[in-house]
Amino acid sequence: SEYYKNPEELRRHWSKIPIDTDILLTHGPPHSILDISSNTYHLGCKELLKQVSTVIQPKLHLFGHVHRGYGQLKNEPEFG
Repeated sequence: SEYYKNPEELRRHWSKIPIDTDILLTHGPPHSILDISSNTYHLGCKELLKQVSTVIQPKLHLFGHVHRGYGQLKNEPEFG
């Protein structure tokens, strides 16, 4: 489980995801994205958040695990 690995192990794990991934399916969420527990703690993975928000940027990321954090978010592209 990603919750028991140190940050370096997590970085190595998530870096194996191909950069050109359009659809990503993971068991758990990235940190701070639909990841609030019943005790209002963030359960998501910070290293996964870094990878999907800066490196991979998939068009669709599906995940579960956190029952209370159900729903969907749409991230619009930014044009500068």
